[in-house]
Amino acid sequence: MKIILVADAHSGSPESDFEDFFKALSAIPEDSTPVIFLGDIFDICFAVKNCEMEFHRRFFDWCRKEKSRRYVGFVEGNREFFIYPAEKDSFTVLADTGLVMDGMLFIHGDMLNSDDRFYRCLRIFVRNPLIRFLLSVCPGANSIVYKVKAALKRSNKKHKKTFPEGLVRNYVDKLEMASVQRVFCGHFHQHFELESAVTGIKITGIDSWENCRKFAVFDSESGLIEYKSFQAD
Repeated sequence: MKIILVADAHSGSPESDFEDFFKALSAIPEDSTPVIFLGDIFDICFAVKNCEMEFHRRFFDWCRKEKSRRYVGFVEGNREFFIYPAEKDSFTVLADTGLVMDGMLFIHGDMLNSDDRFYRCLRIFVRNPLIRFLLSVCPGANSIVYKVKAALKRSNKKHKKTFPEGLVRNYVDKLEMASVQRVFCGHFHQHFELESAVTGIKITGIDSWENCRKFAVFDSESGLIEYKSFQAD
């Protein structure tokens, strides 16, 4: 079985135009190959009425259509809020932390760096029902959205300087999920593969679409990953 993995498109940012991303998405062959989104598909997204942009809705509509012929999974990234559970009807499986399929765990990866305490506090503060309610009734909701985006950028800039290999290894060393033998994540904007000497679990980081303009295709039989550029005929 092959699985298409999409990570960190950050569509909607100055560096990652949504139209370019959507063209690549629309060029994925019309078959039953599963597609799993590993988060940060948008540069910022609050799935709340006052905050939703037109390109957010186009993406959700594409996923809703595709799930009739293929498995479409989505894991929220650190720049996506309240997609879970608001858009559960758009996906086969929608998760806020991670999803499991056939012995594989798919996560975004934002919680692997335990040293990023500022982000962890921000996550707890923003991801709560009160904030969601305030955004839904507040006329100035978009200004709040961009303040959160600025705060995330400050946190990310500090912790993107070095890849936290030790913390990632610690995660798979301590992972207690008997059914899981392989983990896939995004977030770090680079491809990497590490295997725990303790649990034997392998974790693979998927390079970002924002960086390479390609989607990863994982072959579960060979265990190999190939990055492919999908283009319309």
